[in-house]
Amino acid sequence: MANKEATIYIIDINPPMWVKNETTKLSGYDYAKKIISELLHIKLISGRKMDKVGIILIGTEESDNSLADGESYLNISVKYQISQSSLEMLNTIMNEVKNENTYGDLLDSIVIASDMINSHCKNLKYKKTIYLITDGNSKIVNDDEGQNTSIANFIRDKDIQLNIIVVDYGGDEENPNLDNISDIKRSNEEFFRNFAEMASGEVWSVNEALEILNEFRTKDVKATTLLRGPLTLGIPPNAIEMSCWVYTKTKELTLPSAKKYSAVSESAAGDIEEKTFAVDMERVYSIKMNTKDGEKDVEVAQENLVKGYRYGKSIVPFSSIDEEQLALQNEKGLTILYFFPKEKLRREWLMSNVLKIVSEPLNKPSEECFSALVQSMAMNNLVAVIKLVRIKNAQPRIGVAIPIIKANYDCMYWCQLPYSDDYRSYTFPSFNNILNPAKEKKSKYDTKKVSTEEVSNKFEELINSMDLTADEDNELFAPKSVYNLSYQYLYQCIRHRAVNPNDPLPEKEDRLLNMISPNSEIVNKSKKIASELKEMFKIEKVDNNDKNKKGFGEVVDNEIKNLINDIKNPESTVKFKTEEEINNMHMENIIETSVKDIGSMNPVEDFKAMVNQQDATILDKALHKMTAMILNLIRNAISNQSYEKILNCIKVLRETCVKEDEGNFFNDFMKDLKKNLTIPDVDEKIYIHRDFWQVMIDNEMNLIKSEEGKEGVTEEEYAKFLEIPSKAVENSIKESQAENTGDIDDLFDMLE
Repeated sequence: MANKEATIYIIDINPPMWVKNETTKLSGYDYAKKIISELLHIKLISGRKMDKVGIILIGTEESDNSLADGESYLNISVKYQISQSSLEMLNTIMNEVKNENTYGDLLDSIVIASDMINSHCKNLKYKKTIYLITDGNSKIVNDDEGQNTSIANFIRDKDIQLNIIVVDYGGDEENPNLDNISDIKRSNEEFFRNFAEMASGEVWSVNEALEILNEFRTKDVKATTLLRGPLTLGIPPNAIEMSCWVYTKTKELTLPSAKKYSAVSESAAGDIEEKTFAVDMERVYSIKMNTKDGEKDVEVAQENLVKGYRYGKSIVPFSSIDEEQLALQNEKGLTILYFFPKEKLRREWLMSNVLKIVSEPLNKPSEECFSALVQSMAMNNLVAVIKLVRIKNAQPRIGVAIPIIKANYDCMYWCQLPYSDDYRSYTFPSFNNILNPAKEKKSKYDTKKVSTEEVSNKFEELINSMDLTADEDNELFAPKSVYNLSYQYLYQCIRHRAVNPNDPLPEKEDRLLNMISPNSEIVNKSKKIASELKEMFKIEKVDNNDKNKKGFGEVVDNEIKNLINDIKNPESTVKFKTEEEINNMHMENIIETSVKDIGSMNPVEDFKAMVNQQDATILDKALHKMTAMILNLIRNAISNQSYEKILNCIKVLRETCVKEDEGNFFNDFMKDLKKNLTIPDVDEKIYIHRDFWQVMIDNEMNLIKSEEGKEGVTEEEYAKFLEIPSKAVENSIKESQAENTGDIDDLFDMLE
């Protein structure tokens, strides 16, 4: 496919094009403006330098074209020679073209356009297109059938695509729409159909053209290889090398960055041709130095700068030589490290854009070898781990390659795998205590009115009712049919602002918003099931607009205003605060109301602040966050340095659970903690700090007994709890855990 394009727009501005339709109140030229606006918009969005356009007007007083000789090709002007599209072209068509009350010949304009394209493109590889926009109400000099055939053959032989767009097109003879159509228009439309057929072109109605042009378009991206190099399998000198090319398969579309625009630059320039409105950015580096005249900023040249990396509170400088030594010694290319079964590939491992690996075209040995490798991987259900080095000595990237067999070729999809440093491990409270509580008492978090099985079945119904693939011929929300709303709307607004600088920006179109909104049919289909689930869980809407909720600053301001008012108006109905109330206004008491989380610096204080808010929901949140923090502190403890902090956390958690009748919650946590600290392979990061259990024993940090609160354990359980379990108990617990380990769902099919 040619990367260069040459397009010419021929616009009929003969007098009939300015006559408005009684029904639509639009003239033929109004439709022409809509079409040209859409066509130029596509060109301006891409901004490709090798995508050139030209504009020809039919029906001008002047005859400004290369073929005009005083007798033929008259009243036709080349408004813009073939060049890169510009905003000036769009503004000219939208605002400056007028009815000049003269007639030009449509067929002559096609000849002029063909000659312009032929002169510009010569024998180079271009995509060549001509658009003629007319109402067909002007007489065409087409008596010479031999000449007509010659022109059509020239257009076809030069591989020029001719598109004739007719306002109020009557249609073909099999489907005529001949109401209010003049004899001239009927004759011209018949000529357009015959001529387009000879030239291998197309005739379109305005509505058909606008429907096609109004479709959303993606940005045209030139197919460029990221890497051309060997794919190595094995260890040299016995390795097999295949010559491969790597392309980008998927990549997030980024919005264009806005350029700096200067009103000063606009006013400073003289002629409009000199106005660039450009703003140049200069970066200056300076250091503060003490001089005789005091401290001054001294500029430092960029070549005298080196990079520095933070190390604690210090900055460690790295010279250019150091930077060179940092680079890893790698040869450009792809290296297969090993293979593993496809079912063992986990979805969360796929962390980058997808690349496409193909064999080098026209390299038959490489094609055969690469195809055999891909098909063998597919047959054995294997994927490959491949190291990719894009340029010599670049940072290597390790990724997984999945075999893909197409109708005409074989390829691999490559996606980067994470290193250990790229993982993010987060701990969340388990749902087991909610859905399957060990105690007979129902968990306070379990709000469902029916059994777990009924809920599970109802959710399955909901999922089936919202299946996007139910209609195989019209799959909803398929990635290829959903466009980037921000990108499409941005360019709509840019075009609108360019042509209408003083008008407000247009609203987002419904067809754009529908792409990111739930489908109405699916919503209606699933509404009943969703309502039933809502009833099952007693779901109620929470009003977040709490008028009584105040921020930290507002609380302080109100307290100060009340004090000042009391002092100024001692006889007012407002009473002075008591000494106890004033003491409670200390900063730490006010801050307590805003604590929403437990940090690792002061977990005990944060926990107390959350508990003191006297909110049942926040209390539950605080208990779970404190247990998660205790486990996190143990996992990340360095030797025994954090043991005192961890012990204090457990103490305050126990005191709170006794006070708030949460004995079972504390006891369940303590049993899990004991299991992790005393039995290997349950949680290795906690087990390495097993000496902490002796600290628990020394401090008699035991369970909560039933007499200490409404919830608790028996005296016998209390007495035995701190004992370290025997080997038999360890094995029993391990076997129980092994039985409860579930399979991991295979989500890899989502990639394809």
